[in-house]
Amino acid sequence: MSNETITVPRAQYEQLAADAEAWRDLGRELAEADAALWALLQSPHVRDLLLGEWYEWYCRRNWSQQTAAMATAEDWRALAARPSYAELQRRRATLPREYRERVAREGEYLGGPVPWIRNEQDTSREAA
Repeated sequence: MSNETITVPRAQYEQLAADAEAWRDLGRELAEADAALWALLQSPHVRDLLLGEWYEWYCRRNWSQQTAAMATAEDWRALAARPSYAELQRRRATLPREYRERVAREGEYLGGPVPWIRNEQDTSREAA
């Protein structure tokens, strides 16, 4: 630190002094609380209860953070745009328009060889 003298307004000095006193009071309270906590932890029953509760809290906090991380990783807009199971079931229950038009034009497919390469229907069934 340098040995320079600075001038601080009286109101600011009093605020700094009050803040320092508040920090000292907080330090005393924490020291007293630590002493009380240390005395409590000397009891094996209390220690077991506190450690169990702390471990439970620790696990729940970690699970919550992991769940939140997974939730942010998912693209919820894309997920919401996907069809529901009910919608998929409704779609499966109705035949597509293209299929109905083909059946009306060519008749129902009854099985048998289909020349997929030429994309033509096999007419050998009709000839036989």
